[in-house]
Amino acid sequence: MGGLEVLTPGWLWAAPGLLGALVLLYFLKLKRREVAVSSALLWRQALDDLRVNSPLQRLRMNLLLLLQALALLLLLLALARPVADLGGLHGTDSLLLVDVSASMQATDGAGGAPGGETRFARAVAEARRVVDDLGRGDRAIVVAFDDQARVVTPLTDSKPALRAALDALAPTDRPTRLAPALDRVQVLLQDAAREPAVYVFTDGRVGPLDRVGLDPRVPLHYVRVGALDARNVGITGLDVRPSSGLGDGGRVLVTLHDASPPGPARTLGLDLRLEGELAASRSVTVTPGQATTTVFEVDPTREGRVEVRLDLGAERATDALPADDVAWGLLRPDEPVRVLLVTPGNLFLDSALREDPLVWKDARGELPVRAPEAFVADDPALLDYDLIVLDRTSPAALPPGSFLFFAGAPPFPGLEDLGNKRDWRVLDWDEAHEATRFVNFSTLNLPVGQRFALRDGDQALVRANHGPLVFTCADGDRRALVCAFDLMSLPVEGAWTFDPSYPIFLANAVRWLGGASRDRKGLLVRTAGTAELRLPPGARRAELTPPGGGPARPLAIAPTDDALRVTDLDRAGLYEVAYFAAPEPGGEPTRRVRFAANLLDPDEAAVAAAGSLVVADRAPLQGVPRAAEQNRDLWRWAAALALAVLLLEWWVYNRRVFV
Repeated sequence: MGGLEVLTPGWLWAAPGLLGALVLLYFLKLKRREVAVSSALLWRQALDDLRVNSPLQRLRMNLLLLLQALALLLLLLALARPVADLGGLHGTDSLLLVDVSASMQATDGAGGAPGGETRFARAVAEARRVVDDLGRGDRAIVVAFDDQARVVTPLTDSKPALRAALDALAPTDRPTRLAPALDRVQVLLQDAAREPAVYVFTDGRVGPLDRVGLDPRVPLHYVRVGALDARNVGITGLDVRPSSGLGDGGRVLVTLHDASPPGPARTLGLDLRLEGELAASRSVTVTPGQATTTVFEVDPTREGRVEVRLDLGAERATDALPADDVAWGLLRPDEPVRVLLVTPGNLFLDSALREDPLVWKDARGELPVRAPEAFVADDPALLDYDLIVLDRTSPAALPPGSFLFFAGAPPFPGLEDLGNKRDWRVLDWDEAHEATRFVNFSTLNLPVGQRFALRDGDQALVRANHGPLVFTCADGDRRALVCAFDLMSLPVEGAWTFDPSYPIFLANAVRWLGGASRDRKGLLVRTAGTAELRLPPGARRAELTPPGGGPARPLAIAPTDDALRVTDLDRAGLYEVAYFAAPEPGGEPTRRVRFAANLLDPDEAAVAAAGSLVVADRAPLQGVPRAAEQNRDLWRWAAALALAVLLLEWWVYNRRVFV
């Protein structure tokens, strides 16, 4: 034992005063009751006492006084919180790293069979033990981590603050990566003036640690939670594909991963629900260590909220992680892109847009068309369109939104139109961009084209001998895809407008500028990912409602944003985004959009706890089920002795034993 100290020594300073008060009680005379007697001969001693003019008496040796004083001292010692130093923490800064990832929701926290406390609850309990063990002068900091690290408290010696921070933690539905947390620890230790100690409370499924830069001299303790042989089957893949509109139905593809130890194959149930109603159910055979994919065919008339849930039956008692037994999605047809064509007349554009099944048409199958002179930038009706196609027109102003130019120039500051140039030849193009993928521009024969001087931030997609031929540019909440050529001036023989690449390019441009491709990707994301959603024209503010309801979170929309990107998706489920036209809080939303976020991570599904951590430049770090006790609290022993002395004093008092 390294020594003894008290955590609240103020109680010991109160001992002299309290003991003095106790002894003073024994100096006081008893207040006697007057009684009439026949003779005072036998009461001479009492008469002598009455003649003394002092209220005090001489202190006699008294066993009760000794026992009461001893009990008082023991009670004060218990209140002073004596601690025996076991040679651990002493003037140390402890960093407590608590895993809050999805796998910490497994119900085998104690290391046994599932169905008990969660790993997260166990980790918090062990972290509290370390906090309780802190001696006087010791400090600690709490860091929560999943795939990213978050410092919860500053470095403090306040145990109530540390306990409150631990109690406020909650597990997320995100994957686990310990490396960012250890990198953050290295930064925190740069200014450390005292000996540090790092505690990691996790199940050990934390991703690669071979590039962690933590100083090997820093003590690292791995407190393991969870069973080494835990079993789990989880949903690790989900894809929802709507009907194509050609009579086929929607499809829901589900991938299951059995992350259990080697063993025989098992048959489980899998249920598909649409808007809460059971739409399909089937049996799926899974094999430990392997993934299995199954497909649900959905009636083409059905759409809405999709919920896929595992029916484990008797296997539920052995499945450690319930969090990956369910996944959500949205089944809905692609929203049509509302396109306005502004042209003096262009059969190639009109017919190609009308043939695109994603472009909105009226009941007669007609596309909205305006003449260039009828286009007015401040017309509020223009905000109803997802995309405006401007053919051979260069307006002086544009409303917020997305624009596709042919033989025209957007009125963006700094973008310079250098005039026409003859004999253009395409050199190369960006095959990875959404607007130009699958398009062959080598057949584009241009006798005349426009030259532009691009600004910083503009992106050339098709490059030719005289400069950029197709490029993107933006100005605040207006963005444009500019084609520096006139479709109507192309030569008839071998014209690009008769090549298959032309309708492909136009369809790509409609989907990219109109946000349709972004919608599909944004409907289903992972909890650690980013939902990228179409930004309605005129939207100035958005709010995000998490799964299950709760307070809405404001989302910032900058004038230069071409999409709404939603991050910090900590919980799996269905989210809802509400768009508002006014930047100030309040008012009714102009549009609501839902999307789904799911864990879908095979690494999190493999929940068997790791026996050791392999960190760069260190020997394998063996996990321990409990944090080592650094200081032993002795107040309970002092309180127990005080109670025993009080019982002895009571027994002596009742036996009338005095010394």
